[in-house]
Amino acid sequence: MSLNSVLIGQLIGGEEASYFRMAQAIAPALVLATLVSNLAVSVKRLHDVDYSGYFALALLVPLVNLAFTIWVGILPGKAGPNRFGTTPDAPPA
Repeated sequence: MSLNSVLIGQLIGGEEASYFRMAQAIAPALVLATLVSNLAVSVKRLHDVDYSGYFALALLVPLVNLAFTIWVGILPGKAGPNRFGTTPDAPPA
């Protein structure tokens, strides 16, 4: 996430920024990779608490994404199996 912030700072700085051209080249790929990984982790966490993964689309809404991240982070996982399978730390049957 901090790398994204540095890249955005370089892009905002324009041609005067020291690494503007490099930031311009790699920023789209880095932002996309970060978004995909955040969505994947969020869907996995939502499944852990027995919610649909479609709620992870809240990450695409500015300001809502911050509240969503906090909410998903504090939700306790559902004990035992749910409709998405067993919990990852469940002992084998």
